[in-house]
Amino acid sequence: MQNTSVPKPKSPYKEVQKGSNKNLIITTVVLLVFFSIVGLVGLGVYSFIKQTGSKVSKSEDTVSNNEYITEFRSDIPSSCGYTIGRPTTVKQTPEYLEWTYEERFVAPESFRGLVPADISSKGVLLTAMSFKGEKDSWKIADENKTSYKYGFAGLVSYCVNNPNNWSLNDFISNIEKISTDSLKYSIDGDKETWGEFSVQPINVEGIFNGSYINEPFFLAVTSINTDFSRLVIFQPWGSKEERIEIDRKALSPSLKNRDMNSLLQQTTDKVVTTNSPVTNNVNTNILVEESTVPKQESKCSRYKIYEGDFKSDKCYSEDDLADLRYYIQQYNSAVFSANAASSSMKFTCDGSEFFKDRCSEYKKQYEDAKKDKNKYEDIVKSIIAKGK
Repeated sequence: MQNTSVPKPKSPYKEVQKGSNKNLIITTVVLLVFFSIVGLVGLGVYSFIKQTGSKVSKSEDTVSNNEYITEFRSDIPSSCGYTIGRPTTVKQTPEYLEWTYEERFVAPESFRGLVPADISSKGVLLTAMSFKGEKDSWKIADENKTSYKYGFAGLVSYCVNNPNNWSLNDFISNIEKISTDSLKYSIDGDKETWGEFSVQPINVEGIFNGSYINEPFFLAVTSINTDFSRLVIFQPWGSKEERIEIDRKALSPSLKNRDMNSLLQQTTDKVVTTNSPVTNNVNTNILVEESTVPKQESKCSRYKIYEGDFKSDKCYSEDDLADLRYYIQQYNSAVFSANAASSSMKFTCDGSEFFKDRCSEYKKQYEDAKKDKNKYEDIVKSIIAKGK
């Protein structure tokens, strides 16, 4: 019997093609790669936006905080034994203003009695890095050409020779023991670092040339351990303009030591007075007046006074000069007491029963001080009248 093969019926379902598992794997990999790329792009965009936002925020902070940083055009050498930076800031209106450095010899009293008289009498140099215009340069302020006005933002210094080669600690020790009835010297905090220098804050309070003062200073020694060292007192003068005040604060860190090769030498007997108006928000009581310039003559000692009713330029015997100095000091002390009592009366004599007793005490102190002032004024004038 002949065998006949019967064809296999077709399945209604499509036969799975060979290699379909491989295609599935490829598809999966492609999808993973795609989503990975999308994720990386998204992360990049997020980072960019975050960084941009951070920069914008920082920029806004910079604008709002006005983070101006002082730049210096040069270092200016000072005869006081240091160099100081000169800021680049200028103003065009209403006049041209810029940072300017100046020096000038002033009277021995300008050093506030912080060193013995035989040191300050050899010469006191006033220096200043100040923001001002040409017309504000140290012009002579009166017809006799013996005084000028000063009152500009910046850093002022006064310096003298250091013949005894004092260290800063020696300088400090000296002022701790020289307070008088007229002037009180006090340490005002710890030492600070200004550029290459260590400085000591102090305060000077009392009667200076007939006026009450309360002044901050900073002691320093420059050109240390040399034969031409200087004793320096610095004094900052502030500004209400933010940019100028930032410059002013940058001056002290810019200070560098400068080795000198000569002593301070005042080349003329003529010195000038500095009269500082009350226009400064760092120190509002600066008053530098020349009151005494002793000059030895053959039979008498010349004692020149530049202040008020005592203004004179005469020679005195040794005894009369000693009396004159003593009674001027007593006069200044009386003025100080009168001013102090007057200030206290403003707070206690306001009609309040609580301060009634204190008001009476200050009134008595004021009247007694006025009597002493008048008494010593008469004595001083009588001694001056004896001068030649």
